[in-house]
Amino acid sequence: MTIQTGIRVAFLVLLPLLRTHGADEPVVDSKLYGKAIESGTPKVGLDQALSNPKAFESKRIRIQGTIGPVCQNKGCWMYLTDGANKIRITFENYGFFVPLDSEGRRVEVEGMLDVEVIAKEQLQHWAAEEKDGKPEQIVQDATTVLFVASGVLIEGDMKRPPNTPEATKEGE
Repeated sequence: MTIQTGIRVAFLVLLPLLRTHGADEPVVDSKLYGKAIESGTPKVGLDQALSNPKAFESKRIRIQGTIGPVCQNKGCWMYLTDGANKIRITFENYGFFVPLDSEGRRVEVEGMLDVEVIAKEQLQHWAAEEKDGKPEQIVQDATTVLFVASGVLIEGDMKRPPNTPEATKEGE
């Protein structure tokens, strides 16, 4: 083996160890819920979508991040977070749900942003469905940015807890 070949082999072996999960990386080894994610749909960062939601309202976009809290009744909503921001995700026409134990997994969603004034009672209902929700702390209506997903791509083996070596393929 030549030195160049040895360097190439070492690089190919070590490259997966250097990989980090950034927001722009594709969601791999995944399961689809709802409709297929279209590669031609514009990808937008969560921070960008939340900083100017009117610019994206009613336009089909894709957002990647990590799943936050999930509805513990049937998986009919979830939060997507990028570490600094979060957005509530519901599913188009109540047509599909996500697993109750999917919190912590990487995800890509496709759908549309919606800016709405949500009644205090609805906000309290949503808070009551969260693991650590505090509905009593909600005292007024609020303008909220929501995301209605037509498709959700969740990374990882759904039979294993997220963020464990067993939940990812070796070498990723």
